Amino acid sequence: MGVKMDERRLRFCKSMVAGAGKRDAAVEAGYSERTAGSIASGLLKQKAVINMIAKLRKERDEAVDEDEARRLKDHYDTPLDLLTDVMNNAALPFSVRYKAALDAMPYVNAKPMPKGKKKDAKGDAEEAAGTGRFSVGRKPTLRSVA
Repeated sequence: MGVKMDERRLRFCKSMVAGAGKRDAAVEAGYSERTAGSIASGLLKQKAVINMIAKLRKERDEAVDEDEARRLKDHYDTPLDLLTDVMNNAALPFSVRYKAALDAMPYVNAKPMPKGKKKDAKGDAEEAAGTGRFSVGRKPTLRSVA
């Protein structure tokens, strides 16, 4: 029983070759997010899909990239350098670039911590404790009885 290579299967194969995971490749190809994992597993068992992925990988490996600037380096000093390079590489699929941008965000746009939050909270708690129903009231005044 032969399976035809339709447009969605071809997009799935291209995404797999580009480096996306099984589920992400299925979603990018146009399959439902809910069932993408099981569909991807089923697709990877089909001979036509396996052969197409092998063919695309072979073509990718044989292709010579004329533009050296688009290639990734062999070594990076920091993870942020790698993520930035992947994010700015126009030759990669959008989903891979988008994931790299999301992963790089905590390194570049760190969330600032509020200043003095613990001290303010402690002071607020002390104030609230002094005004409640069970708070310690004023000390009694001592009077002499004659």
